[in-house]
Amino acid sequence: MAEISYPFGANSAGGGSQMVSQAQWQQMAHGFGPDRIDMQLTASNYATGSLPLWASVTNGRQLTITPGNAWVGGFYYQLTAPATLTVPDNTSSYTRMDLIVLRADLATGSVNVTLSTGQPAASPITPTPQRVLGGRWELALCIITSPANNGALTLTAVQPFDAPETVTAPWNAAQVAGLAPKISFVVDADSNTNDTQTELFTGRDGIAPSRTLGKSTGWTPGMTNPNSASASGNTSATRVGRYRWIAPNTVFFSVRYTTGATAPTTGSASALTMNLPVAANGSTGQVLKGVVYNLTSANSLPNIFDITMLIPQGSSPTYGSFIRPSTIGLIYGYDNLTLMPAHSTLTLSGVYEANQYKE
Repeated sequence: MAEISYPFGANSAGGGSQMVSQAQWQQMAHGFGPDRIDMQLTASNYATGSLPLWASVTNGRQLTITPGNAWVGGFYYQLTAPATLTVPDNTSSYTRMDLIVLRADLATGSVNVTLSTGQPAASPITPTPQRVLGGRWELALCIITSPANNGALTLTAVQPFDAPETVTAPWNAAQVAGLAPKISFVVDADSNTNDTQTELFTGRDGIAPSRTLGKSTGWTPGMTNPNSASASGNTSATRVGRYRWIAPNTVFFSVRYTTGATAPTTGSASALTMNLPVAANGSTGQVLKGVVYNLTSANSLPNIFDITMLIPQGSSPTYGSFIRPSTIGLIYGYDNLTLMPAHSTLTLSGVYEANQYKE
């Protein structure tokens, strides 16, 4: 059995080594981080050609690559002045796809910008970057489309860039996110236990929760437009709601709502409505589904019937209104829900787009 470990301050009888070969270095260092351009993307937008290691056509089939730095297969690369490459002719009757790569080659002991050339075909494919420890390891920078009969080249940039590290805040996570660079995540550890553990994303459009990491958050659903307190605040009504962020600006929520007395609409209101845990995006209007259990068939309504919540189009709606299938027959479609029967239970759940970006 041979045991090898490195790098240590001195060689040891236990297999520890002070020096490492380039192959040993790559074996170790490629796990330090992914292949990437050494630049964090923190601006809202970038001008074409302003990014490092950016390729452009400068003369016919000649390309220029701008200076920049990168990590490739555990090795660090610097291009300190613009580099030029020439794309081979394509005199065939088919298109060819080529690839500009940074190639770490242990046989030459260097990283260099070079072309990986594809094959002309009716349905051409891009060469696959090589990733062989101890051999060649490539980082793709740009796809080159080389049309038949030496047609004009087109370039598609595919460089992967660095990003700010995710940080964690014990509290005041929203304020931390407000000071963080763009395109970054902040985790609210909720160390003061006044909310729940949540991840925030700060980007070009602003700051929004991206996902709830701990328990879902409780909230109290309330009916509006009824003329009976049993639907909104009476102790004979049981109201339970939960919600959690599942993606940036996207909420999953669930409701269980049991009435005491019959709760009809009040005044000129055409339908019962219910508040949402957070305001919705009202750009289009949204639809959610549920069911009402009316096991005593009170108020001439079925013992179990479907319910649909309509989140209206408008300016940041904070509620949804209810419709139900007609009791006359399916041919009559849906009617507004104008009352909740006594001792009935509404169960509702779904996903909707919130309005954290204040559109």
